[in-house]
Amino acid sequence: MSELVTLDNGIYSMIIDPNNGARITAFCINGKNCLTTSGPQIGSTFWPSPQHFWDWPPPAVLDSQAYTASPLTDAWVFTSDACPITGLIIAKAIRPCTGGFDVTYKMHNATDAAVQFAHWEITRIDGGLTFYRAAQSPLNNSTLPVVALGNSYWHDYQPAGFDRNLKLFANSSEGWLANACCGLLLKKTFPSVAVEDVAPKEAEVEIYAHGDADNAYIEIEQQGAFVLLAAGESTDWTVRWQLAELPNGVVIEVGSRDLLALAENL
Repeated sequence: MSELVTLDNGIYSMIIDPNNGARITAFCINGKNCLTTSGPQIGSTFWPSPQHFWDWPPPAVLDSQAYTASPLTDAWVFTSDACPITGLIIAKAIRPCTGGFDVTYKMHNATDAAVQFAHWEITRIDGGLTFYRAAQSPLNNSTLPVVALGNSYWHDYQPAGFDRNLKLFANSSEGWLANACCGLLLKKTFPSVAVEDVAPKEAEVEIYAHGDADNAYIEIEQQGAFVLLAAGESTDWTVRWQLAELPNGVVIEVGSRDLLALAENL
């Protein structure tokens, strides 16, 4: 079994656990980690979308079982076994980029029949302020409260109660999602998806707020296009992870122009 893999990029580092679904367990700037490290769910994982195909829990082969870790010249690649539920093999290639790391997810259809899925990245953070820009309001099935200011949407996480887990579903984003928590600003940038290409019963941007104050965390999630894969076919999807320390004096509140400017300038 592989040990933890640490990638360094100047002041940035990323730690991946091959034995736990090749989960990203830390994304740091100057040693400060922006991801959740304790509780029932930690770090950042990958699931194929839509969820109703596999219900719950996520397929263990893709989410929590061991991946094979392989170093390349400019990256590390982590590869799952074939999933008996979805027929997919997932590979995660992680390489340095400006301000952080690019994470490229490959979905490979290992069956002899066509399958259709979308990429889906789920990133867990202790809380804080999550925001994004979009041309449309959240979907009607959303239960997570947000504040809309022009085309920016904001959620300030507060646990809602043990049995009140809340979720946002939103489309037509500008292709980025950001979170400010514990003095750090995380930005994830991804290809925008046309509404007609979103997986059924899902959304391009999703935010999940865990209700239990004893296990408080929020998930900032985004999905790629719902793609039909012929037998043996693969499709790639890249998310750019960037991180910044919040300067002294930056206003951290719903609608903060400082935060919007920092996120958009990364």
